[in-house]
Amino acid sequence: MRRRGTWARAAAALALASALPLAAAGEETKVIQGMYLSVTGAEDQGNGSSPFARYPVPRDWSFGASSFSSYSLRFQARELSGQVAASAQGSAQDAFALSIDQAWVKATFGEGWGAFFGRRELNWKDGGYWNPSDVVNGSLAWSVAGEAVGGAAPGKDSVELIGLLPFMDFNIDLSAATLLSSGIDDPGQLPLYLAAGSILYPLELRAKLALQDGRQALVGASAKLSLSSGNLYADGLWLRDHPIAAAFDPFAAPRGDWFRYCAGADWTFDASASKLASALSLRLEYLRQDDGLSKGQMTGYFAALAAMPLTKAAEIGAYGTTAAAWGGRFFSFGKDYLFANLSLAEIAQLHLGLSASCLLNLDDLSFVLRETLSWSPKSLFAIGLTASNYLGDPGSEAGMLPIKAEYSLCLSRSF
Repeated sequence: MRRRGTWARAAAALALASALPLAAAGEETKVIQGMYLSVTGAEDQGNGSSPFARYPVPRDWSFGASSFSSYSLRFQARELSGQVAASAQGSAQDAFALSIDQAWVKATFGEGWGAFFGRRELNWKDGGYWNPSDVVNGSLAWSVAGEAVGGAAPGKDSVELIGLLPFMDFNIDLSAATLLSSGIDDPGQLPLYLAAGSILYPLELRAKLALQDGRQALVGASAKLSLSSGNLYADGLWLRDHPIAAAFDPFAAPRGDWFRYCAGADWTFDASASKLASALSLRLEYLRQDDGLSKGQMTGYFAALAAMPLTKAAEIGAYGTTAAAWGGRFFSFGKDYLFANLSLAEIAQLHLGLSASCLLNLDDLSFVLRETLSWSPKSLFAIGLTASNYLGDPGSEAGMLPIKAEYSLCLSRSF
């Protein structure tokens, strides 16, 4: 009965996001809905070379589902919009875990001004694959457990004011946001995130400032140059405390001056003349983190994990906390990384797409390969098959994972 009840709650949460009624009338109403289903399998390390093999690893098979609904209501030159997104994930042996990933409303007022309230992902991503200056969302592009099910990304409870300020011959986009937390009693402890940007075609610029209680101000900036067939871009962050290395190495300096930045380029070419595919896309991006771990620090961290005892409940908890620190920054806790991607769209006019990505740790030369084959007949639905392989020496970042490969199948439908 417990299993039946869990499935019923999972279905109810997904139905809430996929079939919410819009009880309002206006001049124009738009509704966009979608559903994602996925199955993921993982191949574990068989030789026990990873210290994480001593700790519970991901289940052999896991399942996930997510659904979202977006609404937009326009009346008398004003707009009220919102979105609700729910997801459920679990494994063949565990119950589903339910969550409301996004639930927010937006109201516009004045000329170019608006306000968001609720759970959402703030628009602070200005890089390409990595986004060093995104200190709000705290999410990374690649996780140890694999890709998300799809749909809306998990958000945070927030309030944001956005505006458009005319200046000379161009406009400045303004944003001021704060994150809400039940653990904060004093409003003075609420974080404040400010951003301002503008488009001076073909150049796009943006500056950011994060004021978080108990730490030095974080300053970020990004730039993108639009070219005829692609873009050149850079995104960076200047910080003076809480470096990445301090969370892993007790001897790392807690304060200083560090920079994190990414620089990359993407290109899209018309390949229809080749009859092989309609378009070919390339992306190449480099990430540098001055406050990241060196190769020696990474080796020391993994050695310390392997030496931790696991006989008592407290020791197991401490081990899990230490291991989770790396899982939260997988392939983004060292100093130098490289990302490359090649994608083909509409292969042989069969509605097929192919994408191949490589994520390389330049310090220990370990890497991850991820390939995705998708099929989207006439945009009615999409089926994606993804495989990820983690390769490297036993003491490297990819080699220390408890999994060697992952495989996932995802079905999505928007309507």
